[in-house]
Amino acid sequence: MSLPTAFNAFRLRTCFRIAGVIAPLLLAAACEPASDAPASGTPSDGSDAGASTASDASSPATRGSSATADAAASALSPRALELARMQAHLDSLYSPSDVVHRFTTAYGDAVDCVPFQKQPGFAAVGSLPGAPPVLATQSQLTLRPGAVAGFGDGADAAGNVRVCPAGAVPIRHLDIAELARFATLQDFLAKTPAHTVAPNGTAILGPDKAVHEHAVYQSSIPNWGGQTTLNLWTPAVAPQTFSLSQLWVSRGTDADTQTVEAGYTADRLRKPDDGDSRLFIYSTTDNYLNANPNALGCYDLECKGFVQLANTHVLLGGKFDKSSVFDGEQREFTLRWQFCPAIECQAWQGWWLRYDGGATSEWVGFYPRYRYSSNGLLDEATRVDYGGEVAYFPGGAHPTTDMGSGQIASAGFGRAAYQTNLLRITTDHAWASFGSLLIHHDEAPGCYGSGPLVSLARVAEEQFFFGGNGYSEACK
Repeated sequence: MSLPTAFNAFRLRTCFRIAGVIAPLLLAAACEPASDAPASGTPSDGSDAGASTASDASSPATRGSSATADAAASALSPRALELARMQAHLDSLYSPSDVVHRFTTAYGDAVDCVPFQKQPGFAAVGSLPGAPPVLATQSQLTLRPGAVAGFGDGADAAGNVRVCPAGAVPIRHLDIAELARFATLQDFLAKTPAHTVAPNGTAILGPDKAVHEHAVYQSSIPNWGGQTTLNLWTPAVAPQTFSLSQLWVSRGTDADTQTVEAGYTADRLRKPDDGDSRLFIYSTTDNYLNANPNALGCYDLECKGFVQLANTHVLLGGKFDKSSVFDGEQREFTLRWQFCPAIECQAWQGWWLRYDGGATSEWVGFYPRYRYSSNGLLDEATRVDYGGEVAYFPGGAHPTTDMGSGQIASAGFGRAAYQTNLLRITTDHAWASFGSLLIHHDEAPGCYGSGPLVSLARVAEEQFFFGGNGYSEACK
């Protein structure tokens, strides 16, 4: 097939898919076929019409010149081209034919079960010989009721059992409508809105001019990871803002900054109509810029980054079963990032995530080491952060977005959010506490703050409370 003819075939498949799924009226003109391309075979359900369209496009009547291909490209509006990129990204993750089971969780999330070797991250790894490594575990530290971002029991309304078959990975279902809320594919993949790490105690303006306000404890010391137990809340989140509590492990400066991150977020930037708290992971290899198409940063399994183990019961990007209650039951879950070098993990070397909450206690998967550079997370991290973050676009009054429960740190247990069991992993795989190595940073203390670091009688690790509810007389 000639390049021009192949381009026309690709163009038609893309346009038909976008028109059938997203905005038929908006894209009708952009998707009108050129004179040398067929107009038949359009799928009404958004499925791929590749075989018949490509065959038709290769017939003598549809062969064109390179000038025709240029004309075809110019016929697509910039928005239609961006939607085409989004659809191509979705298509690259896994095929609908790879899905071996589908179900809806008890909390409303649609799940695709995909064989381990068909998940997005495996394609970038290429191969993973042998069995996953057996990493050392620590005794369960979560003593209070756990929170689980899982599936729920039984079957969904359609009768589909809420579990993936053996050998499959649970992936929260994405469709083009979710991506189309963003101006560009890069915006969708970004940790919306994109931001940089604060060098001092001032609020951050990210490249998108968004304000990021943190209440955190941080330690700048070589490490192979960290662990924390997060007190889970469902914060009230104003439109066009997000609120999170998380663990950051990072290394590098400026464009070399690389991170692995995990926690929970209520994000009305990415999901305008959904204020529920969701489990998330994120990693960047270039300070959130996503300039390298072969090492894109993204949430969860939304690009070819993280490799999730088969038969796991955690849904990355999924809603939790329960959250904490003001003056009532407190819910917790524990997260750990742990580096595993080649000598121990061989092809499975990289940054491993562990999740402990309730009955769910398992290694979830890993970010492969090859993603990172020698200036970044290739062999170690040099910083660990614990705490909360709120992001918003400036203009007018400060938003009324909660961090944690919305209560300030001094409200204490049962009212303010906390992180506890703070630990670091040394570069020889030993557990260590922080003590004076943890430094306190509140960028907007009138809006969001963290309380003093205290040691616990029940364990040797540290704990702190944090939070705030945004706009007030002290936060304008």
